[in-house]
Amino acid sequence: MTQEKLPLTEEPEGLEASTNSSDEIHPIKLLTRPILHFEASPKEHQQGLELFEACNKHDLDRIRILIEKQGYSAGFVTSSNWTSISLAAYNGDFKIVKYLLEIGADKMYIKAPNDSIDSDVLPAEISTSSDHENGILESCTTPLHWCCYRGHEDIMLLLLRHGYDPEAKDTVGNSCLHLACCAGKYTIVQSLLAHSVKANSKNDYGNYPLDLCITDACRRILARFLSQTSCKVCKEPFPRSRRPSLCQQCHNVFCGSTPCSSAINVAVLSIETSLTRSVRYCEECTIELHRAGDELNTILKQKTELIRQSVERMHPQSITDAQSAEQMGLDPSNSLEIQVDAKGTKWLSDTEILEALTLSQSDAEVLFTSIEIAQGHIAMDHTLLELGRTVYCQLNAHIHLQDAIQSLLKCRPLETRSKTKALEQSFTRAKIANVDSKMLEFTAQLIRCAEAECTLSGCYHLCSSLTRSNLHIQKFLKRLEASVEECQAFGVVSSLLDKAVALRDRLNAEIALEDSMKAFWKTEQGQYEFPDNSQVDTLLEALEARAHKMTTALNHASLCESICPNLVEECNNLVKQLKKEIREETKLEDERHRIREELASKPKKKSKKKKP
Repeated sequence: MTQEKLPLTEEPEGLEASTNSSDEIHPIKLLTRPILHFEASPKEHQQGLELFEACNKHDLDRIRILIEKQGYSAGFVTSSNWTSISLAAYNGDFKIVKYLLEIGADKMYIKAPNDSIDSDVLPAEISTSSDHENGILESCTTPLHWCCYRGHEDIMLLLLRHGYDPEAKDTVGNSCLHLACCAGKYTIVQSLLAHSVKANSKNDYGNYPLDLCITDACRRILARFLSQTSCKVCKEPFPRSRRPSLCQQCHNVFCGSTPCSSAINVAVLSIETSLTRSVRYCEECTIELHRAGDELNTILKQKTELIRQSVERMHPQSITDAQSAEQMGLDPSNSLEIQVDAKGTKWLSDTEILEALTLSQSDAEVLFTSIEIAQGHIAMDHTLLELGRTVYCQLNAHIHLQDAIQSLLKCRPLETRSKTKALEQSFTRAKIANVDSKMLEFTAQLIRCAEAECTLSGCYHLCSSLTRSNLHIQKFLKRLEASVEECQAFGVVSSLLDKAVALRDRLNAEIALEDSMKAFWKTEQGQYEFPDNSQVDTLLEALEARAHKMTTALNHASLCESICPNLVEECNNLVKQLKKEIREETKLEDERHRIREELASKPKKKSKKKKP
């Protein structure tokens, strides 16, 4: 069986126009009548070769244009009996084969008698031989031969549905089983035996299908099929009127009728097809099939529910009243404590999070084992298997994400950002696996919290080593304050946050003390000005204002821990000195006030004496 070499040809005139302006071309009658090569005109011969070229390029759109728009005949047959549909079947192009079958481009082939194969494994809408009673090609290589030889199971099932005979002979007497065996296509051999084809027919060279097997798998299953002469269940011998059928799961031979065996319709493997395949199963394997499917379905529900419960426990809850950690009965010294934001969202503590992370790798292994058992059945529901694989990927990603969260929480407080890398990587994989959105939202929040904690740790260690003489102390203090506010918004380890808040308050208090001790000066206008640009008119007011600032700073400093004692002592001494100066300045001010009053009263007395 050799494929005729097809010459490359130029695109026919008008093809581009028909593609770009298809609305201007009126559909014409489809030409599907078989045309043998010696009957074809040169134009029909050229058109047939152009159609073959489109089939070789898997170009369905061009094929439709050539047939539907330009009137090319789909029934051209070459001198070696190649047709458009046989070439498409050889190439394994399901869409083109289906299209050519729909328009009736295979009328040159003689279809099977209604009772030639086991109809129990084929759909009810199978084509009959009357549809092709005018077939002109006998003892030729049909599209079914080619797809069996090439191993295209989806096309084989499609052609069987349209009435092609799996026991038809090619030019040298080979059946489809002969060709599948000599090509080593195990799935095709198995499917043909399930369709109750004859396994002991000879070709023109006297070879049986078993003689042509090139793989051990094909040889074993065919030898087993031939060795069984009676049904495995009812023990009845197979008469000539009853053909044996292969169970495609256990590979035992049974009667081709219920209850010994039955056909199960499942979705075909190709995603591009809407075809269902009929699989032959014995009664025992059918029971095991349903049991494996039910078990997988149950485990899927269990694991999905476990994921939902875990996520619900970790997801922040909405509360009406802002409650503190003490009111919630939590230890405020060890973890990501209750934080309530402006929206009233309550974040959980580290302990609560760790308690919610209950899934383990064993949960994923249980699901994986169940999927392996289920996919061992070729008749298993394809949709259920896909769902199982999807849930397994999500569960596996969920568990890896959970482990990364646990590792992060156990090493808190965080000091370096490198500790968040594992969680970020797991988070990326979890997004790809479509892990629950609430889990992803929680993880994103935790990553932001961890980053804020790392920033806080760095700012804390930087500011804790600062001295009052540092010129950049205000800059570093602002950075610490911003980090504290960010952590308070996200919620971090409270011990670190408390230390940072205490350090911030101490530095602010010391800066306030130093600022309050700065002296004022007298301006050219006679006023007294402070470093903050505030002004007063008298020295007494300046002394009192400075004393008030220092007293306020001391009161605030008394609320903070670890304030520099020398600074506090210096400030206290200065306050005492200021109070003394205020008393002295008060006496002087009183004396000046008395003198001014006396001076103001003397002119009045003189004016009284001059009166007559």
